[in-house]
Amino acid sequence: MPDLMQNLVLTISLSALCSASCSDSTPICDPSLCTDSVALGPDEGLLKVVQNFSNALGTIEISLALKIGDVPAPGETFGWELERFSFCNVTQDLCIIDPEQMKYVWTHHNQDETLTAVHGSRTFEIRTIYEWGADHDQDRWNDTLEVQPPFGSSQLGPMKLIDRGCRTVPPGNPNGCKLRERLDE
Repeated sequence: MPDLMQNLVLTISLSALCSASCSDSTPICDPSLCTDSVALGPDEGLLKVVQNFSNALGTIEISLALKIGDVPAPGETFGWELERFSFCNVTQDLCIIDPEQMKYVWTHHNQDETLTAVHGSRTFEIRTIYEWGADHDQDRWNDTLEVQPPFGSSQLGPMKLIDRGCRTVPPGNPNGCKLRERLDE
């Protein structure tokens, strides 16, 4: 991919910002278009992950692609970097691929992560926290989204995100989609 493309922020469609009146509408886009083409390059390690989310109403959809970074990580931890971030709702379809506009802060065992993407003056922050239950049947991911500044007059977040599936590149790697719904099995 040319260097120019790696530093581009693709804005497929950007219109008026969403207000509370659009909360019952369907997104105008397919966020997977931003992440469908994710492939493992010859010098990019063993694994990439594509994770999909939505809000409970299905009015916001997010797709993100992670790659293993150059920073050493301890034990059973991946030093992920955010490679692509896609956000869409009823008025926007964003695909951010510029590494300077994305940040991934990981922790040991990848159980309390913060992913940030910036588009213009707006910051999108996703938190993924693994919560341990009284027994392992109650363990679960708690994923949230917060957008600053909020769209229009309505506050956006932190809102609960729904796991809409995960896949690895290459398909079927057992380590990448840790305890999430798999799309590639």
